[in-house]
Amino acid sequence: AWFLNIFRMTTLPFFHGILTGIAAYYIGFAKVFRHKRLSLWLLAILVPALLHGLYNTFGPGFPGLGILFLSVLILMIYLSQSGEWRYTLIRPQRKRTS
Repeated sequence: AWFLNIFRMTTLPFFHGILTGIAAYYIGFAKVFRHKRLSLWLLAILVPALLHGLYNTFGPGFPGLGILFLSVLILMIYLSQSGEWRYTLIRPQRKRTS
């Protein structure tokens, strides 16, 4: 129990920073791409909330460590793919013809 308390005490500040980075990523896109604002704001809330809920559920032990690594991996993927996703969001929408 002592080790798990030390583990949580040392990892949680970094974990919250990672979750904040994920939320800020979506919020930044929402500010730039107003036509997708609602969905990006929802992702900014839901993705970190899901990861945090999973960590709170499975936190002690190896499952929690896996969730921490998954969160770091998600943020790294987001940051490395931001240019491609920005292009996808900029691309004009096709107008439907009836």
